[in-house]
Amino acid sequence: MHMTTWNDYLSKVNKTLQLRVNGLIFIQLNINQIDPSKIAHINDEDIKDYFSNIYEESSINIESIEEICIV
Repeated sequence: MHMTTWNDYLSKVNKTLQLRVNGLIFIQLNINQIDPSKIAHINDEDIKDYFSNIYEESSINIESIEEICIV
């Protein structure tokens, strides 16, 4: 928990919690951007960057949230 006091009357409290969420999401990727020949020769360090560009242009839609629990 983090607390910031602005003055005698106002303060801000931030608390970070880890959640487990059960539900359904849809991820749409443009498969034309995926080049299997590049993936076959890419090293482990660069694979994250390769897919990062694809993820940035994807769409993610939350269809439903069934349960949220604090871990």
